[in-house]
Amino acid sequence: MKKRIFTIVVILATAPLLLQCASQKEVQSLNYQLRVVNKKLEDMKRETVSEMQQRQAASASEIDSLEQEILVLQGKIDELSHFNRQLREHNKELDVNFQQYSASLQERIQKEREELEKRDQQKSARLVELEQKLQEQKRTLQAIQEARIREAKRKAELAAQEAEKARKRAEASNKALASRSGGVINIKADQNKVIVNSANAVAATSTAKTKPAATKTTIASTPKDSPSSLYSSAEKAYANGKYAEAYKLYQQFTSSGKNGDQLVNAEFMQGECLYQQGKYDQAILQYQKIISNYPKHNRAASALLKQGMSFEQLSDFETAKIIYKKINTSYSSSAEAATARERQAKLN
Repeated sequence: MKKRIFTIVVILATAPLLLQCASQKEVQSLNYQLRVVNKKLEDMKRETVSEMQQRQAASASEIDSLEQEILVLQGKIDELSHFNRQLREHNKELDVNFQQYSASLQERIQKEREELEKRDQQKSARLVELEQKLQEQKRTLQAIQEARIREAKRKAELAAQEAEKARKRAEASNKALASRSGGVINIKADQNKVIVNSANAVAATSTAKTKPAATKTTIASTPKDSPSSLYSSAEKAYANGKYAEAYKLYQQFTSSGKNGDQLVNAEFMQGECLYQQGKYDQAILQYQKIISNYPKHNRAASALLKQGMSFEQLSDFETAKIIYKKINTSYSSSAEAATARERQAKLN
């Protein structure tokens, strides 16, 4: 643009010189060109000014728009700043509240921990105390059981002594009666004593019961049986309810020197014979032989169970419960343990 203006100025400056040299036609042509150039310059000026004005207007509009946007953004920034201030204040309050809550929570946790530790100590002390009491009770129960067993043994021994005295008195009486009557006394397997003479007969039993007198003079003889026949005879007598006879046969079998399971069974069956006759004190002692001498034999649990049942028959229920409890402890897997639990439940 500046170059064109400079060219036009040069041409105008040199125009007088050119006029002198050029023809009139050329001058006209040059004037025309100058007018064209001037028109173009004016057009260019108008266009430039208009464009610049438009650009200025557009720029002003953009500036106004930008200013409005800036104002909006400034308003938002102010709002955000205000909101941030509120958030900071709120955060400060939250921090203070959180610190207070944390301190309170820590204090409460510490108190609860101390209380739990105190309770644990109290429970531990209580458990130790209960354990000591339990041990004392166990020792007391064991002492009671041993004392009751000793008492039962003592009673059984006294009963056995009384029975032995009664037997001796009966023998002495029978001997005196036999010497007076001149007869013979026969002792049979069922423990009946019969006095026979030629004139009359007087009968007496070991339990002071009388029977009709015999009319013949006989002398009984008892052949010596083998152990197997004694055992078989004892079983048959027990099965037929002849418990006194069975007891004597079992006793003879145990004195025969036979060993093994039959010997243990024979000793156990002696206790059964005494139990069936109601001689519970003596039965307890007989069962005790099995428990003491053969604790691992399968008859030991049965003997202990029947010992408890004997104490029940003697109305000594506390000792019976102790024995049933011992069965569940020492022979828990046996069939007798189930029976013991049932009988113990009935006594509780």
